Amino acid sequence: MTLIEIGGLASALLAIITLISKLYQLIAAVHKLIARLDHMQTDIERTIERETANTQALQTQADRLSATEHQLQTVSTNLTDLTAQIKNLAQMAYY
Repeated sequence: MTLIEIGGLASALLAIITLISKLYQLIAAVHKLIARLDHMQTDIERTIERETANTQALQTQADRLSATEHQLQTVSTNLTDLTAQIKNLAQMAYY
């Protein structure tokens, strides 16, 4: 084996080692990317769960507000009727 052949073999071996190193770095980067994607998916799922809970809580508040509004309308009607009755009683008392 001549010196040129040994140099060529050494160069090829160095190229293989470099390629293996780059392949390892690529695999590590893909692994990190997959881990980040898993983390993002978990965050999205948590966000969806919170959004669903918030939507349900908001709907509950809207229902309560609607019920309160209905009760206030009833009270307002009753107050209007009561005011009219008091005016009638006052008129009857003065005449």
